[in-house]
Amino acid sequence: MGVINLSVIHNRLHRGTAQKAVSVELRFTCGGKRKYFSTGVKVCPAQWSDSSKRVIRCKESDLYNKQIDAILERANDVVIKMNSKGITDLDQIPALMQGAASKSLDFIAYCEKRSRERKVSDHTKRRYKVFTDVLKTYGKIKEFSDINISKVRELDEYLHAKGLEQSTVYCYHKYLKLFVRDACIDDLIDKNPYNHLPFKIEKGDKQFSTACR
Repeated sequence: MGVINLSVIHNRLHRGTAQKAVSVELRFTCGGKRKYFSTGVKVCPAQWSDSSKRVIRCKESDLYNKQIDAILERANDVVIKMNSKGITDLDQIPALMQGAASKSLDFIAYCEKRSRERKVSDHTKRRYKVFTDVLKTYGKIKEFSDINISKVRELDEYLHAKGLEQSTVYCYHKYLKLFVRDACIDDLIDKNPYNHLPFKIEKGDKQFSTACR
């Protein structure tokens, strides 16, 4: 049975120059087969140390190295999981890496990620931003484990205590419900609490809503 190995490489195709930045990649190998996964970092050859596997002589080096470390940590988790289960199909790596990326996020970060990914207008994206800011201020829904009926009820009470119009409260619930549904689809949440609420969230008068406009 083969074992998957992982390494960090740069300038794989030898196309990098002093003027042309090229990708830093992860290389997965097993039984003579290889799979490459981009870290999203591109630098020129002189900005990469092959011995330390670090970005050097670059004003963004700290940021880039943190980005590489984060994705490398995810990749190591994926390799450990695959090796422990005897999985040697390298074509599974992209999907597993994406799953690891989502599971490494907290719920608010996941909402922000889905906000960027959703094919909606800039106006709607701004509404999503207002919603995630409200969640951050509320402070009691941070992790996926916080998504339950009790916390949804507490959020409802918190929004009403702030004196918001019912239509605005409804819109915040609408956005939360949207992202909770996405998280359920991604297997990050087992149950959608909105399917079992013991109370009804009224729509209110939309013309007074500050969240839906």
